[in-house]
Amino acid sequence: MIKVLKTDLFRLFRTKAFYVFPIFVTVILVLEVMLSGVKISDEPEVYNEDGNVTVSIDINEIPSEDQYEQFGISTLLGVVTDGTLLMFLGIALVIFATNESRNGFVKTAAGCVQDKGYMPLSKIAVSAVIVVIYILEFAVLRFVFTAITAAISGRSLQYVSLPRGDAGKFAGYILLCILVHIAFSAMLMLMHELFRSRAIGIVWIFLESTGLFARLVSAMVMMLQTWFKILPDFNISKYLLMNNISDGYASKAFNPVTVLVMCLVYTGFAGGLAVWMAKYKDVR
Repeated sequence: MIKVLKTDLFRLFRTKAFYVFPIFVTVILVLEVMLSGVKISDEPEVYNEDGNVTVSIDINEIPSEDQYEQFGISTLLGVVTDGTLLMFLGIALVIFATNESRNGFVKTAAGCVQDKGYMPLSKIAVSAVIVVIYILEFAVLRFVFTAITAAISGRSLQYVSLPRGDAGKFAGYILLCILVHIAFSAMLMLMHELFRSRAIGIVWIFLESTGLFARLVSAMVMMLQTWFKILPDFNISKYLLMNNISDGYASKAFNPVTVLVMCLVYTGFAGGLAVWMAKYKDVR
């Protein structure tokens, strides 16, 4: 297992798809700086329709919070909830997994690896590495561009801390968000073992990351409840992982125990099936 994992990590850092996420984030943040980086003048003026000055604003009258470019730990780690991280994780993982099949790596490994079940397990472990790296990359890039925006606009950086007593809750929330992404990786590996299709994997991860899959499932459940009076009290949102974490750790919809149990169920079930299929499915 250790040898397979080392090989996969070595291959990961040589896969071009792995570097798409930081490039995408950099482009988005550059555009954000270009749109928001307007320096406040010493005496801003407001003009009417005739072009005459109607109000001259004293800089001292501007609310104090507008004199700062604020950032906080929730802002720096906010990428874990909006689906962007899931999308690029899925794309990188699908391309990474299908590349080895197309390049004959699986056939070679099948004769060298004692247990082929190690291969999907290694991919799931690699997905955890990708998630952590992407989160750190986003946090660093977000801070750098926040500092650039502050410099351009003439504001000072101000750190906004979490509410008192929420540090532990937020840390647990971030850990659960990582587990959610690992659970999706396990499901993606199951799909890979089933179809070995890059297109199917990318389409599925696109539907999941954009929330379209959740909407389709919710619509189907609502149709059963409305038309056929089946499962009248069933709440499908509790079992859709991204729905549970999308509104943050302070949301009433977020239940840490439910999310943890669902992550373990999805990861164990999908990962176990992927391992079973890798062991007994013929290598082509």
